[in-house]
Amino acid sequence: MPTANMPLPPTENHSQEDTLAHDERWLLIQRIVRSKGFQRAAQLRAILLYVSKFAIFGTEEQLREHDIARDALGRRGDFDPAYDNIVRVQVSHLRRKLAEYFADEGKEETTLIEIPKGSYLPHFESVRHHNGAPADGHTTQYPESIEPQGTTHDLLKPPGVAPSSLGGISRSFMVWASLGTAVLALAIGLGIRWNIGERSQQNVPPILLPMLQQGNNVAVVLPDVSLMIIQQVLNTEIGPLEYIESDFPRNQVSKIADPQLRNTLMFLGIRKTTSFSETRLGLEWMETLSKAGMHGNLLYSRDLHVRDLSDGNVVLIGSRRSNPWMSLFDSRTNFQFIESTETHTYSFVNHHPLAGEEARYIPHHVANQDINYVNVALVHSLGEKGFALLINGSDSQANEAAVRFVLEGKFPKAIQDELHRKDFHGMEILLKGSHLDGESNDRFEIVTFRVAST
Repeated sequence: MPTANMPLPPTENHSQEDTLAHDERWLLIQRIVRSKGFQRAAQLRAILLYVSKFAIFGTEEQLREHDIARDALGRRGDFDPAYDNIVRVQVSHLRRKLAEYFADEGKEETTLIEIPKGSYLPHFESVRHHNGAPADGHTTQYPESIEPQGTTHDLLKPPGVAPSSLGGISRSFMVWASLGTAVLALAIGLGIRWNIGERSQQNVPPILLPMLQQGNNVAVVLPDVSLMIIQQVLNTEIGPLEYIESDFPRNQVSKIADPQLRNTLMFLGIRKTTSFSETRLGLEWMETLSKAGMHGNLLYSRDLHVRDLSDGNVVLIGSRRSNPWMSLFDSRTNFQFIESTETHTYSFVNHHPLAGEEARYIPHHVANQDINYVNVALVHSLGEKGFALLINGSDSQANEAAVRFVLEGKFPKAIQDELHRKDFHGMEILLKGSHLDGESNDRFEIVTFRVAST
């Protein structure tokens, strides 16, 4: 049986046990391993205890995959990670379990734990309040070269960076990003002030019926265009817990040698930018919710917290590249949006193909026509106390058309019947869209769908 007991020297004349007993990080770890979600996950508990001791006492250079396998999982001394990927697989499961803990049982914790991809060492981060301040009440201070200053016109570019030297990102994008920020702020303001209408059955789209069973409140979360650009430049994926760090994206861009590019990405990362089309979608959602007698709260993706996905209802718009919260629902959906880091192409992986279905659906361009896909899923929230509607498209045009498809409610009979059930469990639809070059995406067909088994 793995014990996760790692021999470490005493520090400051205290035994290892005494030191851990008074360390808030270790007390948090103890609460996690005793939580409901970890009760049947002995290997995950062993790994978390083992690597957490390294985070508190040791250094990342000392933490090896071979040692985790041997000391935490009880593998033999001749364990070879080249032939056995047990550590990588279990750490991947551990990352997901940690996210679920902080969304449910640990939603009141003041410290979050994340194990970044490419590392086995846990990182401890203070939780930000919804106003953007860390839990200790301090605000993040940025270097003078990045803080906004000067006239409104000057804010269209990072201070001290010439428009012609933005590391491959054009000045025109900076203008549109700034305008998008203004539109988003206006949209959120309108959403908060939107009056709730009088509910009537004809004003309630079928997709909202399961949500109504859980309450009137729905958070509509818009995607982050800046995040997508930052990930593309860095050629990496940024997870939800990295995304909500109080000083994001400082850690992510700190290793960039080019100061102009680094400042540009910092400039983008600290501003709220989304596309005009998806801002318009947010407003349409607010109007729909109002007519249905429901209260909508329009949010930018960075204003959401993982605990918000536990209680109540939420609508997430955008792929995991622009709305990282999508990744927390990977285990609850069959069709998963995947990017190839080698070719930078996207596809929807069909984890359990049925007869006649493809294993992978790839957006492509043929004969002056763009073919794209959207996965629309309505599943239980992470805390099982509401529902999450995921509109996960390969581009903004696909998302826009999918939202209108969803609100029209022209679903197959099996989906319609499921949405009207008092004990609704979940559904998922893969849509295929097409549009000619220069046209909006308004033609969709259903490729296939799933209804959750009871």
